Amino acid sequence: MRIALAQTSPISAAEGPPKLEKPLSTSPFPTLDQNLIDAVGYVERAAALNADVVVFPEYFLQGITNERRQLEWAKYLQQNPASTEENAQPTLRNTAFFVDETGELKGEYVKRNLWHPERLIHNHPHAPDYETSVVSALCLARSFETETVWVMCNAGGDALEGFMGGSGVWAPLRGRVGGCGVGAALEVVEIDLNVLKIREDWSKRQAT
Repeated sequence: MRIALAQTSPISAAEGPPKLEKPLSTSPFPTLDQNLIDAVGYVERAAALNADVVVFPEYFLQGITNERRQLEWAKYLQQNPASTEENAQPTLRNTAFFVDETGELKGEYVKRNLWHPERLIHNHPHAPDYETSVVSALCLARSFETETVWVMCNAGGDALEGFMGGSGVWAPLRGRVGGCGVGAALEVVEIDLNVLKIREDWSKRQAT
């Protein structure tokens, strides 16, 4: 299987007045539009490299949702309020969608654990690549635990702006098969799924 890691560097809405108020703006969500154009380019490049699957980062469309950057979204919703029925049960879920090559939605996953509030109160010194190393180790551990090929795709960009990158593919008994550095990149990693059969046989031998 050929897995394409689309480690994009999504743009986020700038602080200040909503962009839709600027002259010549034709879209209420220009940030999403630009990130979507970028994503389409990654898919086209991945297809040209004969990738079977394309994986994107968590925030590849909306950008990083912090620091009050999504002000144009709020402005748009004020100008275009939802109906009473649509607004009866307002919910916001961090959801990943699985779409096949025909565009059909095959499934979805709702993220249950949302972290990072501890960053507001802790500032412990650590090595520059500490988080990347920890995430890589955890991905390998999850690969062993679930007996699967584990794929993680993160946003890439300038490390000085807080981007970490480090997207990769991990497999039991093989470790990190391939992946990306810090910056935006498209990396196609080829993995032989027979490695999972080897892992299963190895577990049985260890158990006996």
